[in-house]
Amino acid sequence: MKPPKTDLASLHRRIARCEKRLAEEKRLYGGYDDGAGNRYVLGPLYLLAGDLPGALKHYRWFEKEFSDDSGDCMHRLAWSLACLRGGDKAEAEKRLRQAMLCNLYIIPRLLGRKIVEWDIWHGSNDQEPSWLEYIPREWFDLWTAEEKAWAA
Repeated sequence: MKPPKTDLASLHRRIARCEKRLAEEKRLYGGYDDGAGNRYVLGPLYLLAGDLPGALKHYRWFEKEFSDDSGDCMHRLAWSLACLRGGDKAEAEKRLRQAMLCNLYIIPRLLGRKIVEWDIWHGSNDQEPSWLEYIPREWFDLWTAEEKAWAA
């Protein structure tokens, strides 16, 4: 899915800002203090911009720089989509499982199913169904019907 041309320039500017902030942190501190979550939005932003090679490059960088990061559910879900579109189904399945384990409600939300909250302890607010309300709809809309059927 490609965004309208009017949105493409703003997506590229946002990607550039996020990458600049991360590079600046690395330069200043020798590592990352990414409280803003720039590392999590880059993959989905690349996909929104229709740049699969950019998304895959981002995820390779993420894996190298943040190999022990527990992750963000939407970042992992977009990672799964990028791998699927890139032809690596085994990696796509792995990332899909990770997304589901980050938030048990993300796959039902992706598939448009009714979300029923489990009667379990949620370790943090990003594991609750209400967390999904903060994810832009466009990020879920990246998935085609065929890709959603694969994820089901």
